[in-house]
Amino acid sequence: METIIQASYFVVAVIFIVGLKQMSSPVTARRGILWAGAAMVIATLVTFLAPQIIDSDQAATNVGLIILAIAIGGGYAWWRASAWP
Repeated sequence: METIIQASYFVVAVIFIVGLKQMSSPVTARRGILWAGAAMVIATLVTFLAPQIIDSDQAATNVGLIILAIAIGGGYAWWRASAWP
C-alpha cells in the first residue's frame, strides 16, 4: 500500500507541474488551473489512505483535522476567487 501511495504522490507532482507550466500562457491558463486543482484533489484523497492516518489511535481526529483544513482552505479560496473581477 505504501508503494502505491508514494507512486501516486509522484504522479500528482508531475500533474501539478504540468498544470503550473500551462498557467504560464493566457491561452492555456484555465486548463492549467484545472490540472493543478485535480492534482491537489488526488493528493488529498490519497492522503486519506496513508497508514499513519487510518491505522492510528487518533484516526478520527486526524481525518477530522484534514476535513477541517480542506473546508477552511476551500472556503477561503472560493471567497477570494469570487472577489476577483
